Amino acid sequence: MVGLAPDVTRFQLDIRRVLATCGVPCLVLGIAQLFPALVALFHPHRHAGELFLGALASCGVGLLLRRLRPDSSETGKRALTRRESLAIVALSWLAAVACAALPYLLATSAGIPDALVESASGLTTVGATVFPDVDSIPPSLHLWRALTHWLGGAGIVLVVLIAIPWLGQGSDLAVSQKREASFLTERYRGSTRNTLQGLVLVYTGATVAQTVLMIVLGVSPWESLLHAFATISTGGFSTRTASMGAWGNLVQLVTLAFMVLGALSFATLGKAMDELWRRARDARDHAGLPGAMAATIGEGPAVLGRALWRDTEIRGYLKMLALVSLVIAATLFVSGNAHKPGRYEGLGGAGQALVDAAFTVGAISTTTGFCTEDYTQWHPLTQVILLGLMVVGGCSGSTAGGLKFRRVQILLRLPLREARRVANPKAVIPIRVGAHHVPEEQVQEATRYLGVYVLIVFACALVVGLTGSDITSATAGSISAMGSIGPGFGDCSPSGSFKPYAQSAKLVLVLTMIMGRLEVWTLLSVLFPSFWLRRRRAPESPSA
Repeated sequence: MVGLAPDVTRFQLDIRRVLATCGVPCLVLGIAQLFPALVALFHPHRHAGELFLGALASCGVGLLLRRLRPDSSETGKRALTRRESLAIVALSWLAAVACAALPYLLATSAGIPDALVESASGLTTVGATVFPDVDSIPPSLHLWRALTHWLGGAGIVLVVLIAIPWLGQGSDLAVSQKREASFLTERYRGSTRNTLQGLVLVYTGATVAQTVLMIVLGVSPWESLLHAFATISTGGFSTRTASMGAWGNLVQLVTLAFMVLGALSFATLGKAMDELWRRARDARDHAGLPGAMAATIGEGPAVLGRALWRDTEIRGYLKMLALVSLVIAATLFVSGNAHKPGRYEGLGGAGQALVDAAFTVGAISTTTGFCTEDYTQWHPLTQVILLGLMVVGGCSGSTAGGLKFRRVQILLRLPLREARRVANPKAVIPIRVGAHHVPEEQVQEATRYLGVYVLIVFACALVVGLTGSDITSATAGSISAMGSIGPGFGDCSPSGSFKPYAQSAKLVLVLTMIMGRLEVWTLLSVLFPSFWLRRRRAPESPSA
């Protein structure tokens, strides 16, 4: 007789290679924790020992994971499979959030849920905090909060760069993050080195430029640097409880400009910087270094402006910001602010209304989350508009969160197409954005993503509500976490924090933050056992 062979369960991916790669972000965060530890040495509120201990622990975990790396003879030059890449992305973010929580856990009285909320909020650039009195946070932890923003904001750039080699293969990219990358790079297929140069130049250059401008306007160099970290990453952590309301209109307008820059497509910005880089190099060959500097300064704004305006998503996004800012400013001028009577009266009040409206619209739509005014005290119409902006978010391939404006452009055109199909069901009616036809697979992806996005927000709000939060706080907190926004309504309003939420609710919000940052599919895919394990029949053996 021949007996039935038992099933054998095996990993479908090289788990040692995956875990070893996840050690890299732990090492990076451990090294980054040394900077706030050094700052703590020179401040009266000393937490240097605790911060050094956290850095040592993060580096230790990273080194232990790196020791799992298989020998090169075992892997050869084999490229990572898609399954392995997704596992690395998901596990790396989870490990990074855990390591980034150590400074809060060791140097403050925050418990594990609070520390995880603060670290996840920093790395995912949500910008929500569990510290009601931000002014009381020591400088060392202010630096760490800003660094988590800046490092986390660069994550989208790295994902896009990783996705570039796959895009030329024409394979079906089942992951939403990869599909979004195809939107970005379909007209930008330069080498990885040139791409990286442009993206790094945009990210670091914008950080330096904002720091310098804020210093010129009277902000201290320390606070200028920390706010620049939190702005270009569209994070929103501030050194002041009053956020950007602690400074005047000029500082706020400079911050607004860089918030919007951070919400634009980094692939488009990188392409513009590539072009400017080539022009500067040609000018240097003919006129030396002075010629290169003159070409960069003289042609830079024109090159950047043309690149941005040619992009239909960016052009539509900027128009939306301008229109919504005007509508809210007019509403504020007419209705006023009951919390601050007289603020929007007269000619000067109209200008102030425009500044407050533009900054708030920029902070919410770019999902940065800085505040100058408590918009929950404004007219209900403005609050409804701001809630819509929270859902929309920024542009594809930016550091901003939300649905992304590219998907919204597609989804707004979908009902009209379906209505036209009622009379002629077999008609082929493509969706157009600007002068370009949108591939049907992108339409389907946008529709699927909207459905899953709404479902996750609803599920998160339901769970948070069951822990005791009111419906406004539960829903706003879920939207804020999923869209990487920060402030919302209820407990998490601009004058509140995530501190009042229940401990179990905070853990749910942490997972929602990570899920929103990874565009849902990456984290969802690794939750299924079939992602990791494969069952196959063992060879049959004869039996008596």
